[in-house]
Amino acid sequence: FERTPVEVLREIIVVDDGSYPPLSETHFPPEVLARFKTRILRHERTIGLIGAKKTGGDAATGDISVFLDCHVAPQPGWHKAFLRL
Repeated sequence: FERTPVEVLREIIVVDDGSYPPLSETHFPPEVLARFKTRILRHERTIGLIGAKKTGGDAATGDISVFLDCHVAPQPGWHKAFLRL
């Protein structure tokens, strides 16, 4: 979110794959969700990486979806190549 222009970013979808306590209780207070256009989808039990990405992809509303894992930090301008598609 810090490296993506606000006019480009439609939403951030976080899939909580069965963590305890839920991410919504530990990392995402309501003001953060609103400020960064974030939705949290939760699996009650762990489904795994591919299942979590499918859940997020199915819920996405944008024309282009990008999947970033927790260890990925986009670099400045990372989105420009996608916008040329």
